[in-house]
Amino acid sequence: MRMVKLLKLIKLMRVFRLGRMLGKFQERYQIKHGTIMIAKFGALILFAAHWLGCIYFFLTRIQPDDSTGKTWLTEYLSDVGLPIKDRSNLDKYVASLYWALTTMSTIGYGDIIPKTNLERILTMFCMLFGAFLFAYGLTNVCTLLFNHDLYSVEFEGATDELSEFLDRHMVPVPLMQKISSFQWFRHQSSQIEDQPEKDTH
Repeated sequence: MRMVKLLKLIKLMRVFRLGRMLGKFQERYQIKHGTIMIAKFGALILFAAHWLGCIYFFLTRIQPDDSTGKTWLTEYLSDVGLPIKDRSNLDKYVASLYWALTTMSTIGYGDIIPKTNLERILTMFCMLFGAFLFAYGLTNVCTLLFNHDLYSVEFEGATDELSEFLDRHMVPVPLMQKISSFQWFRHQSSQIEDQPEKDTH
């Protein structure tokens, strides 16, 4: 019956509607694309950690008993009181989410240890999944953060090209300093002109 109930997870496909909702939100409030992408990446991590934690807890509950009868549910926190399986649902969820985040991020503090082969296999899968997710996501996030202020990025690129050009043509240092000062002056002046006029009343 538990496996039949899993069919209800198909309803979770509605979560993909969030992309269209974010698009409308971005269009209405004129939010930068980089900000939306960073928010999506953060939501993706939490969403993945939530379901991996729930799957880890669910598979531990339904796995057949081995010779020892020990699982992470029977061992975690047993040295400081009741094991996690005898605690509240909130404690179980927090522990499962905590395990998923530490495993996905490859931090792995080692306080929640898999006790059976099924738990070890799922832990290895989560490690691989988390490594790919963070490698892909962090690369995109770093790129988005670097290009978040396109005006500054263009100015920095132009400054580097100018410095390389002046060095290549062996321009005298005093003239290089004057050109660089003029470029910085134009950059600062354009920033001041772009700022909205303040109400003087």
